[in-house]
Amino acid sequence: MNALETILTAIADRLRVLSGLTGKISLAQMPQLIQDHWQYHDLNEEDFVQRTLTSITIPSGVTSIVDSAFAYCTALTNVTIPNSVTSIGGNAFRYCSNLTSVTIPNSVTSIKDYTFFECIKLTSVTIPNSVTSINGMAFGSCSSLMSVTIPSSVTSIGDNAFWNCSSLTDIYCGFAEGAVSGAPWGATNATIHYNSNGPTN
Repeated sequence: MNALETILTAIADRLRVLSGLTGKISLAQMPQLIQDHWQYHDLNEEDFVQRTLTSITIPSGVTSIVDSAFAYCTALTNVTIPNSVTSIGGNAFRYCSNLTSVTIPNSVTSIKDYTFFECIKLTSVTIPNSVTSINGMAFGSCSSLMSVTIPSSVTSIGDNAFWNCSSLTDIYCGFAEGAVSGAPWGATNATIHYNSNGPTN
């Protein structure tokens, strides 16, 4: 199932719940059913998709996730990112409040500003060896984030990249102390472990 089919299936499933319909819902029926619903519930098309989408598999061949691509998708719990993706845009998963985990593929070279801002159920993140920069507020207000592993390939971490991550206790860095300026990058409660590849070392 490709990304479009995944989205349409999620919308159809949600429409069945909201409308009480059973069985198949055609593409032709979807716009009218959505219109009927938001007419009485103050809901627009964008809100509907954001509240409906629970998972997404990005097709292989996609090279970048654009700014704000999945922002405010509050029902989103998981996302599969293919190895073809090299850049994750700013605000891409901002306010995805039910996102519990994300695997960043070993092809991504940069994580932009506010990419995972306020993903409050995200508990751990491993940055792959391909990443060279993590921008400001990239993981800001991820209040359940407990550990982060950053490889030696990273040469730049923006201001407050881990700001207000109140549960973050450990940051494992593959580089030496002083190699990347700005530590602890807003993570005031965290212990930084330098020259470490993760918690098992």
